[in-house]
Amino acid sequence: MLQYLPSFFSLKKIVYKNVSISSLWDGRTTFPKCTAICRGSKMNNSTIGKYSRVGIKVEVNNASIGNFTRIGRNTIIGPGSHPMNLLTSHNIFYKKNSIGRPEWVQKIDFDEEKQTIIGNDVWIGLNCIIMDGVKIGDSSIIAAGAVVTKDVPPFAIVGGVPAKVLKLRYPQEMIDRLMEIQWWNLPEEEITKRIDLFHKANPTLEDINEYFK
Repeated sequence: MLQYLPSFFSLKKIVYKNVSISSLWDGRTTFPKCTAICRGSKMNNSTIGKYSRVGIKVEVNNASIGNFTRIGRNTIIGPGSHPMNLLTSHNIFYKKNSIGRPEWVQKIDFDEEKQTIIGNDVWIGLNCIIMDGVKIGDSSIIAAGAVVTKDVPPFAIVGGVPAKVLKLRYPQEMIDRLMEIQWWNLPEEEITKRIDLFHKANPTLEDINEYFK
């Protein structure tokens, strides 16, 4: 628990109205005031973008999370990995730990902190596992209970164990236009000017071009 000391008495739990008093983060984790961090969540060596939401009892490790992204409860991002090219995958032989024998430890060429990249406007359902080093594209949707072991393209809907692409959210021409606009990076006043578009059901390419000349 020592790694979470920076969050124990952090003023963010008072000043940031959407940060739970029971949430924890280490000294390498950053997030803006407009981000929601729900109760029981833990974050290590991660960055979270504006208006994103880390749900109840979510664990985030070594991750970069974009703007307007929502992560459902009990999800784990970056659960850790072990080398699979050695006689054994047990970390007792390459990492000091409380149950180990120091004389057995030898440093190996293995990255235990692969960065996981979660894009903007991503929706991750509850009880998901996003493996280390995976990249999830902008505006994708991860179905509840999915185990994501490979990169996910932008605007894809994926699900299953292991997760597979089920379909794309929009036609490719519309996806290309949205990736060009990148509304999630716009100043807030620019979004406000076009707020009607965000309330429109089943928007089309014509709708998008009307609001983004």
